[in-house]
Amino acid sequence: MSIRTRPVERAMEFLPAPETLQAYNNVIAGSAETILALLEKEQQHRHQMEEKLAQIQQSGMYFGQILSFIVAMTVVIGSIVLGLNGQAELAAGLGFVGLTCMTVGYVKGRELTRQASRKTKVAVSSPGDETSARSPITIGPARHRANIPL
Repeated sequence: MSIRTRPVERAMEFLPAPETLQAYNNVIAGSAETILALLEKEQQHRHQMEEKLAQIQQSGMYFGQILSFIVAMTVVIGSIVLGLNGQAELAAGLGFVGLTCMTVGYVKGRELTRQASRKTKVAVSSPGDETSARSPITIGPARHRANIPL
């Protein structure tokens, strides 16, 4: 006994095939509409969560910039005070170490930002793009084939 399969085009990865929706409707009247309403609600929830995540990340970046500014000003003011009090070597050392730490932090931060934006571009790229990483629930205009047993 062999199982034959036939390709079926589906608009969305998580959307049940029309035959499946019809079967649900045959068992319980109106269940296809309920399933579609649940899918729409899930999509709205995902969008809301993505917006909240973006807001949290934005506020985290802002907070990090404020803290970095405070640390930088502390190093600069500390170097100036030490220099004016006759501790030129200590002032130069503090300034050098502080500047080096800020530069390393800036470069690492840019590197992390680039990595995050590359991940976001891959995840947000069009679902038809074969190089994109697709999440289990993706809505988009692209079509793909699924093998359904006959």
